[in-house]
Amino acid sequence: MIKKGNDQPPTSVSAIITRSDGKVFIAQRSWKKKLSPGQWETVGGKLELKEVLEEGLRREIKEELGVDIKGIRFFNNYSYAAGKVSATYIVEIEKSPQPNIQDFANWGWFDEKGILPLDFAVDCKERLLDYFKNLKS
Repeated sequence: MIKKGNDQPPTSVSAIITRSDGKVFIAQRSWKKKLSPGQWETVGGKLELKEVLEEGLRREIKEELGVDIKGIRFFNNYSYAAGKVSATYIVEIEKSPQPNIQDFANWGWFDEKGILPLDFAVDCKERLLDYFKNLKS
């Protein structure tokens, strides 16, 4: 079920990065991270002051994966904590990602079945399952 964000503006951005074979890119947070160490997530992050949503997502993808976005479309807003809303986009990237090893312990391309057993940060698994469900309808 898609959980829409409340009336508050998004405080962060998130990307469901897709590939032509139907798989999505996810990354496992570094074990050294203060929040959610070792959990899997969609790539994204907090918006900077007065940053526009898509600009923020492009910056986060570049910082965390070293690639540019070639295609982007809005998917949904998700409330993930009290007063916190993430604008989630479906994204295509220009080339293979080169994840920042300070941020991530592991990463890869997964189908719906592959993400099911993984432990995810916040509601990232829900976002991905919503995406796969949306593909089927």
